[in-house]
Amino acid sequence: MADNIYPLTVIADRYTGTYSGGEYLAFNLNFDEIPSDVTGDDVACSNFFYSTDLVYGKGKTIDEAVKDLARRI
Repeated sequence: MADNIYPLTVIADRYTGTYSGGEYLAFNLNFDEIPSDVTGDDVACSNFFYSTDLVYGKGKTIDEAVKDLARRI
């Protein structure tokens, strides 16, 4: 797991999971590679999470989000 999860960026969800389903989000990307819609306005953010095929982890805690990402990868 450790070899394929990096790079790893974890952020707090702007809308506390309303669209993403998690309070924290983990991405197998560098920070500057995370799509801006993830933290965009309501419309951009909801459209992103309802239509993305980008693999990301989500959870109520940072640890849960990282473990979810590892499972999804």
